Amino acid sequence: MPGMNGFEVLRALPEDKMPHVVFLTAFEEHALRAFEVHALDYLVKPINGQRFAAMMEYVKRRLHTATSHVPDQRIKSLLDQHLSSSDSSFAIRTGLRTKIVSQEDVFWISAAGDYVELHARTGTMHLLRETMGALEERLDPARFIRIHRSRIVRRDQIAEILSEDDGEYVIKLRDGSEHRCSRTYSRMLTTWLKPGKA
Repeated sequence: MPGMNGFEVLRALPEDKMPHVVFLTAFEEHALRAFEVHALDYLVKPINGQRFAAMMEYVKRRLHTATSHVPDQRIKSLLDQHLSSSDSSFAIRTGLRTKIVSQEDVFWISAAGDYVELHARTGTMHLLRETMGALEERLDPARFIRIHRSRIVRRDQIAEILSEDDGEYVIKLRDGSEHRCSRTYSRMLTTWLKPGKA
């Protein structure tokens, strides 16, 4: 190919316009590289008729599987609009699936690097790519309280608060979990505990 090779063409394409690719070449040594860029197959010349037919059958199966799992674009658009305009739920994306988790179902939240873990009423844990700070801003402050730089809890799930000598607290939730409230956030907790604030 004049100007650039097949790998350079793929690198130049935007990710959302990446086609399904089958390499057809006279060079065996690039096979590993081809699969690193997610090629569906790699055929080396001269091509056997049976091998070509097998490749076509495989590609057809892969395309059918991919399209059968792609959600209707109108539904996807409505879902994205709802999630962007609503603070009452979280969109948990796993592969091609998007699960909607209501704030009502989340008992406590913990930091996990570039993600947060949403611990739900069923005992399940959902991973969401968001920072604690950004998440705190869109949580309902009447429902949630931050007690540590890496922990947010549901107010109505607090079952017991234990004072410690160092000015910190241990928060026990109704699901049996325990969480430390650091001194940095203890003022927010004591303000909430004052009569008429709960």
